[in-house]
Amino acid sequence: MRMSRAHVGRGLLTLAGLGLVCLVLRLMPGEAFAQDAGAQAGQAAAGRGAARGAGRGAGQGAAAVTPIPEPPADPAKPVTITVDASNPSGEPLKPVWQYYGYDECNFTTSTNARALMKTLTQINTEPVYLRTHFLLNSGYGYVMPKNGASNVYTEDKNGNPVYDFRMLDQIIGAQVDSGCRPLFEFSFMPKDLSSKPEPYFTQNPTAGQQGWSQEPKDYNKWAGLITEIAKHYKAKYPNAEKTWQWELWNEPDIFYWSGGHDNYDKLFDYTEKALHEVMPDAILGGPHAAFATSGAADNVFRNFLQHTLTGDNYATPGKKGTRLDYIAFHSKGGNEMFPPVARGRGGRGRGRGNGQTTGTQVATPTASPTPTPDPAATPIVQHPRLNLGNNLRTNNGAFRIVAGFPEYKNTPIIIGELDPEGLAARSARVEPANAYRNGPPYAAYEACVIIHTMQVAKQAGVNLKGCLTWAFMFEGKDYYEGFRTLATNGIPKAVLNTYALMSKLTGPEVPMKSSGALGLPYLLGRGGQGFRNAPDVDGIATADKSGARVLVWNYHDDMVKAPDAPVHVAVKAPAGVSGATVTHYRIDDTHSSAFDRWKEMGEPQKPSEAQIAELKKLAALTTLNKPTEVKTTNGEVAVDFSLPRYGVSLLDVKWEGR
Repeated sequence: MRMSRAHVGRGLLTLAGLGLVCLVLRLMPGEAFAQDAGAQAGQAAAGRGAARGAGRGAGQGAAAVTPIPEPPADPAKPVTITVDASNPSGEPLKPVWQYYGYDECNFTTSTNARALMKTLTQINTEPVYLRTHFLLNSGYGYVMPKNGASNVYTEDKNGNPVYDFRMLDQIIGAQVDSGCRPLFEFSFMPKDLSSKPEPYFTQNPTAGQQGWSQEPKDYNKWAGLITEIAKHYKAKYPNAEKTWQWELWNEPDIFYWSGGHDNYDKLFDYTEKALHEVMPDAILGGPHAAFATSGAADNVFRNFLQHTLTGDNYATPGKKGTRLDYIAFHSKGGNEMFPPVARGRGGRGRGRGNGQTTGTQVATPTASPTPTPDPAATPIVQHPRLNLGNNLRTNNGAFRIVAGFPEYKNTPIIIGELDPEGLAARSARVEPANAYRNGPPYAAYEACVIIHTMQVAKQAGVNLKGCLTWAFMFEGKDYYEGFRTLATNGIPKAVLNTYALMSKLTGPEVPMKSSGALGLPYLLGRGGQGFRNAPDVDGIATADKSGARVLVWNYHDDMVKAPDAPVHVAVKAPAGVSGATVTHYRIDDTHSSAFDRWKEMGEPQKPSEAQIAELKKLAALTTLNKPTEVKTTNGEVAVDFSLPRYGVSLLDVKWEGR
C-alpha cells in the first residue's frame, strides 16, 4: 500500500460523546509514502519495552490494514436475541472474573486502594483474588508506577538471612482486611540473594538484566525464603493454606527473568518443594508466560508444562516432574491510532499483542521536504483501534497447548493478565490509543472478552478458572488521565460496573442466540479483522426458578461514532408464567459512568466536595429505567431497547404468576 503525502500539521480533536484524543493530519497529493514493513513490531515496543516487543509484535509482517466501511444499522431490522429459560438445568455458571492485579504493591495500603478493594468484594459474588508484583524486592516502599518493594530479605555481614515482614505484612494485611485474598506472587529477587545484584534498580524496569530479575546466587537460600514466608503466613492467617493462591514470578520469558529458561524450571522446583513442605494444600501455579503461543522451540510455556510432567526435578534428585496446581499464561490484545500516519522518524507502535501483528504502520518520507500546506487538503482523523480478536486467538492457542497434555485436561487455568493492551502505567496523554480506558469502551471490552474467552475454553475442553484484569489504581495522578485502572482518585470507572453486571449472572447458563453475534468461528479465523468489519452484539444468559438474567453488549474495535443498535430480546418462560418484572441495568455514556459528566464540569483536576459526590453517584451501577411489568405473549417475555456502541445491558427478569 502506498499513500499520498504530505504531513502538514497536527492538531487535537475530541470526538463528541467519546472523549477521544484524535490526531488530525492533512494529506496532499504528489509524493509517495512507503509503508515501513517493520512498524507492526513496534506495537509491543511502546507497550512493555523493546525486549518484549521484539518477540511479540512481529508475527505476520506489516500488511496494510484497510478499514472496511460499515453501513449504518437499519432501524427496521433490529438485532433479535432469543433466550430459552423455560427449563434451566445443570450447574450454576462459574464466575471467572473476580481476579485483579497491579504492579505497584506499595499502593495497596493507601486510602483509595482500601476503598477499591472493598468495592471489589461487594460487587463480586465469589472471593476476590489480588495479584501484585515486586513483593520480595529490596528497598523501602517505592510509591511509583511499575515498581515496589518490601525488603523482606537481607543478609547480615556473615551472609546469614535476615527476614523482616513489616512492609509485606502491611501489604498483605490491607488485602485481607478488605475481604480479598492474595494470589501471592513470589517475585522478584531480593538484592542480597541475586546472582548479579548490580544494577539492582533503574528508572526503566523494562530494561532487563537488572538485579531483581536474576536467578538466586544460592537456590537453597531461595527455598529458605519461601519456607519462612509460608511459615509466617500460615501462623498469621490459618486459612491461608486452603484459601490463598500462589505463583512463581511473572512472565519469565521476557525481561522480568534474566536467569534463563531452564533455571526458571529449577526455581519452580525449589519453590514448590519449600512451599508444600509447610503448606501441603497450598495452590501453586505458573509460569504466567507472556508468549504462551510462541512457535519458538524454546517456548517457555510449553516446555514448562513438559518439565512439570517428565523433567528431572532439580530440588529432588531422582524425581521426575513437579507438582503443578494450576496453569497460567497472559493474553494482551493490542491497540493503535488508526489509520496509520507518519510519526517522526519511524513512529511508534501501540500496546502489546501476543503473536499477532496489530501495530501501527508508519509512513516514511521518500523524497522532498514538506511542501506548502494546501488549504483544500482532506484531513485524516485518527481514532483508537483495539484488537480484541487477538486476545481470543491467543487464548485459543494456549488452551489448545494445554489440551495437548492429557495429564492436564482438568487442571485449572488462570489467565494471569487478560487485557486490551500491554502497559497499564502509560496514560492516554502519552498514548492516545489508550483513550478507551476512561469510559464505556473499556466496560464493553471486558464483558465481550471474558464471556467469549469462557466460550473458547469450553470449546477447547479445558478448565478455565480465572480471567485476571491487570488494572487497579494509581496514586498521585490526575483525574481521568487515562491509565488502565478501575478507579480514578477514588471515583469508580465504568469498567468496574461490568464485573457487577456479570456477577448478577446467577444460575445455570441457558441457550441464547443473537442475530448480531459474530460467532467464534468468525472471530477465531479472521486474522485480526474479527471485530472490525461489524460490531458484535452478543451476550450470555442464565436462569433459575426465580427468573432469567440476560447480558448484552455492543462492541467494535474501532472507537468511532456509530448508530445505536435496536435490540429485541425474547425470553421463553417456564410453563405457568404469566409475566415478569424486568429491571434493566445499563452502562453507557450517561449511565453507570461519570466520565462524560466530568468533562461537562470542565474536566476539573481539583473538584469540589460536591462535584466528587456527584461523580461518585453517577459512577455507581444504575438502571436504564424503572422496573417494568411485562406480560407473556406466546409464552415469551419480550423487551425492546436501543443499545449504544459500547453499551452493556443486563436484563434481570423476575417471573410472575407461577
